[in-house]
Amino acid sequence: MNNYEKAALSVEETAKYLNIGRSLCYRMIRENKIPHLKFASRIVVPKVKLDEMLSK
Repeated sequence: MNNYEKAALSVEETAKYLNIGRSLCYRMIRENKIPHLKFASRIVVPKVKLDEMLSK
């Protein structure tokens, strides 16, 4: 096991982290309610931005 925390989460990991369904997570990303980055067809969620959003 690695001794580092991931800087970005996949959509599936984000959904688990937020305890929501995958389709709701995709919808919230599409509506820009969850901070995300797109690399071609891949969507990742920066963990730091997600934690900032949750702390508000």
